[in-house]
Amino acid sequence: MAYESLAKVYDKIMREDVDYGEWARYTDSLFCESGIRGNKILDLGCGTGGITLEMSKLGREMSGVDISEEMIAEAKKKFAAENIDVKLYQQDISALTIEEKFHGAMATFDTFNYLCDRAKLLSALKNIHAALEVGGVLVFDYNTRFKLADILGDNTYTYYSDETVYIWENEYNPNTQICKMQLTFFLREQDDLYVRREEIHRQRAYSLAQWKKLLKESGFTFLHAYDQLSTEKVIKESFEEKIFVTAKKLGE
Repeated sequence: MAYESLAKVYDKIMREDVDYGEWARYTDSLFCESGIRGNKILDLGCGTGGITLEMSKLGREMSGVDISEEMIAEAKKKFAAENIDVKLYQQDISALTIEEKFHGAMATFDTFNYLCDRAKLLSALKNIHAALEVGGVLVFDYNTRFKLADILGDNTYTYYSDETVYIWENEYNPNTQICKMQLTFFLREQDDLYVRREEIHRQRAYSLAQWKKLLKESGFTFLHAYDQLSTEKVIKESFEEKIFVTAKKLGE
């Protein structure tokens, strides 16, 4: 399962490129622009809860779901330290079963790309649709085909810090449109000894046209697509690396 070894150092690595507060403010602005009618929001693939926490600080009543027990454990520590109450569920979003209803749902940091099987992705979207109140808003981002095929492609990246070294080797298959990521970690433990851990991640590229079709099939109405952290709307993909999408659950 992805993110088992990564959980304890995930935030340190993410903060090299991501400001959780900025991402939360941007995501919240998309909810507002889309006409969200309340404050209850479900964060799908919440991970260690970095953006979940920042959304809570903006006044949203947050809940989070993630498949990784290790990531959920890190999120619980984070919320306890801030004395913020967030409901957390360890579930696979393709088999999501949460009884309460939400005014909004969000999936950031390419959560949906990890669902490489289209049927599982469609199941996840249908489950999310069912978990939303009528008028509920879905906001998510995705890594584009350009990102997975040309930026990651067959390239190798490395990261170094006092506590962690990792090697990130990518392999993109144009036939399946899946990027396989081999992550090798060297994590510092006691006595300055480093322990080696390995994980394999896979992400699938879906086009904007495919997203629109998936949303329609799952009952959502597509609203807009935006370039990452921008108000610039995307009509047709070109060289964007990540795109945000907004959709809505309208009345029956």
